Amino acid sequence: MALSDQITLLREQTLALKSVAQPSAPGLSHVFGETNLHQLQFSMEKRFRRVASSIEKFSKSIKIALPGQLSAFSTSGILEQQLKSAFNIIASSSFARYANRKGDLLTFLRLVCNEADLSLDAIDSENFIIAHPAFFVEVTNGGKDVKITHADCPEVQESRLSESFQRFDHTAALVDLRGLVEMYTGADNMDEYRAIYLATGAFEADLSQMTQLELSSHSPLAVLTRGSGLIRPRACGVSGRLAFFLSPYHQQICSQSSDPVIAAWSHAVTASITVERWPGLPQPLQIAAELASAATVSSLPHTHAFGAPSGAAVPLALVLLFNRAIPMTSAAFEALLTAAGLPASLAPGYVSFESLLDKAPEGECVKIVAGATHRYRVQVSTLEGLAVRRLPLARAAAVPAVLQVLRRQLILNSLYESCVSATPSTTTTTTMTSGIERIFDIKLAGPAQLLVTGQHPSIPALLFLQISVSEDLSIHVVFVGLTTAPPCQPARLAALLEKSHSIPLAWALLHRVAAETSAAGAAAVAGAGLEHTVSRETVKRKREEDDE
Repeated sequence: MALSDQITLLREQTLALKSVAQPSAPGLSHVFGETNLHQLQFSMEKRFRRVASSIEKFSKSIKIALPGQLSAFSTSGILEQQLKSAFNIIASSSFARYANRKGDLLTFLRLVCNEADLSLDAIDSENFIIAHPAFFVEVTNGGKDVKITHADCPEVQESRLSESFQRFDHTAALVDLRGLVEMYTGADNMDEYRAIYLATGAFEADLSQMTQLELSSHSPLAVLTRGSGLIRPRACGVSGRLAFFLSPYHQQICSQSSDPVIAAWSHAVTASITVERWPGLPQPLQIAAELASAATVSSLPHTHAFGAPSGAAVPLALVLLFNRAIPMTSAAFEALLTAAGLPASLAPGYVSFESLLDKAPEGECVKIVAGATHRYRVQVSTLEGLAVRRLPLARAAAVPAVLQVLRRQLILNSLYESCVSATPSTTTTTTMTSGIERIFDIKLAGPAQLLVTGQHPSIPALLFLQISVSEDLSIHVVFVGLTTAPPCQPARLAALLEKSHSIPLAWALLHRVAAETSAAGAAAVAGAGLEHTVSRETVKRKREEDDE
């Protein structure tokens, strides 16, 4: 579909709102009323004309810059989706702006509840009830007081929603309300609703206690990268999140920030804390009777064991949902299951581990480091693995052991991808090369071990560099089969790898140290030769003096 046709279609969709305003037509008339909807439609037409004009100008610039490519872009459906998304944004924003201008909280709540698929009961112009089978939200005093009652548990004051309602912040209110609905996805009765609410609350409370205990003696970045992680408990409809890994490059950036913790959250690997229906678990989530009758979540007895009030198990599981898929070897995944207290039978089928990593498709990757060109060739191993996005858990006490397994794998992945990643590296440079080219072979030699082969910097022979990541997350370097003195101390290379996770930088250091050693040796030899020459001249002059 041509761009002009798509704009025409979007205009027709906008004008179609006139028919929606008719009392007999189903749609938004029951939300905003006939008169209000006509006013909103007029406002939307004005905003649409501005957006359409911008799109037409943008399309002309694309035609000039990329001749012949616009039609392919349009027919792919991407532009059509963007236009439809723009239409929805214009509609929601116009309705919200109208409600804000009129100070009409009822209209605003009808809008967000309609989009979040929630029912709204207006008691009067300032007091409302937002209802869902698992919870209800009580809005009083014109939005100044908001309380949420989850699954027949004691009500909780919620300031986030109160601020969103008072500001008529459509986006923030919708995020929280949809998040509350998604919190109970998969549950279908009050027992399961209560299980979800109490389990996530107790789980986050346990993690918060562990985090606070470690923060009393360690820095936030140390807790994030080595300890139980930094926890952000659930805030209304935004699920709790656990940050647990930060690359050395981003650690340096965050350490220089005025608030390292806030900076770290934007770069860290995190896991959202959710409850999901997980078939096949031999011990599904259970809620103890004393937990169900606890007055508040903060007073829950953290026994790390849950049993249902009726004695029957609830078919749900606490789940860590990672913000990105984590490639893991089969051995690492089995260690992860053990740490989480899960049976090995939950392991699905494995695939080639290398296929899960970010690497150049041609099997060879070029990195420019310290003026030299490094070419890394991948030697495919027999290791198998899978990408982990979700992990069920039964207790908070398992989290530290789980995070250590994940961190060890992430470190190994970072080291491997520093050589073969198709994504530009943060530790390599883009300066002009000096014509020096070095070729390396890299292979996964074990579940937590890499073998990198390259030319010895000092002698005509190959150098085998074995890099391994231990369970305590330290990195070890060994020169395999080397019979002469190492060109660089392994401990120095390991220290650099722990600070950078970059194998190209380690090889650059190895060559630089070897060159410095060779230059120092040459200078020492030259110095010794000069000293020998001076000594002979002194002896000759002494003899001549004696003869005289």
